[in-house]
Amino acid sequence: GGACGPWVSVLRSYCNGTRSSDADSPELLYLCICDVLQPYTIKKQLEHTLKALVQDKKKMTIIEPALYASRFHAYLARIL
Repeated sequence: GGACGPWVSVLRSYCNGTRSSDADSPELLYLCICDVLQPYTIKKQLEHTLKALVQDKKKMTIIEPALYASRFHAYLARIL
């Protein structure tokens, strides 16, 4: 617990960070994912459709939520 609250999980025992795997290091490591999520409105769908005519669909940033989630999970699995 301590100053961070009564949590008992390993990741939360250091104010939501985790100790470095180097036993001699006092460092705490944190992972932060910053993203701006917006509603997938008719305007966004139209923007997606128009951009799809000139861009690679796999690299587009405006995509339907299910495809976004799938692509995001695949990315995390690849880098972690």
